[in-house]
Amino acid sequence: MFADREDEQHRLERQAELFDPLTERVFRAAGLGPGMRVLDLGSGAGDVAMLAARLVGSDGEVVGVERDPDAVAAAKARVERAGLSNVRFVQGDVQTLDGIEGDLDAVVGRLVLMYLHDPVAALARAAQLLRPGGLVCVQEGDMTYDWAEPMTPLWKQVRGWFLETLTRARVAPRMGPVTVLELRRQRLAGTRAATGVRSRRWCQGCSLGLGQRRPGSTAADGAP
Repeated sequence: MFADREDEQHRLERQAELFDPLTERVFRAAGLGPGMRVLDLGSGAGDVAMLAARLVGSDGEVVGVERDPDAVAAAKARVERAGLSNVRFVQGDVQTLDGIEGDLDAVVGRLVLMYLHDPVAALARAAQLLRPGGLVCVQEGDMTYDWAEPMTPLWKQVRGWFLETLTRARVAPRMGPVTVLELRRQRLAGTRAATGVRSRRWCQGCSLGLGQRRPGSTAADGAP
């Protein structure tokens, strides 16, 4: 969101301090675990990729895709400082994922679909890189909620400015619930038969998870 790379890096790191505990809960509930090969969409500062790397352990691997070369360089430096050997970053387009190898166990992302012009197509493309039974787990936001109770005139004004800024920047403010409904309608744009991926579960609020029910699972399709 910031034009200056250093400011944006700082913003993402502070954001991670707030979101990481919830993201970890979402990933664990969705089934992310040791030994998995994971693709992180829109890695930015690398926080989600590093979180996933800790969950999959030394036997797993995480590849983060990010279009900004400066962000890729910064994320690589952070991984090196953190001493993580099971995560790497590549420059690429999340919308197309050209050049990204498949045979993945999971695709993850956080607050990235809201910036894409066709998020359903992006997830459909990501799903094609999964092995049968693979998992897609993304955490997105609903920023249209009431920020205070009661909503004072000042809160309403600030909220209106914020949402208008997102709209002008072509950022979707309700990507979480909208994506759930669209994916249920399109079934990942027709990729179910080819990939074995289908809706598994989604968490209300600012996160959702998708994937195929694993053998022995009793979770209902679409259960919270």
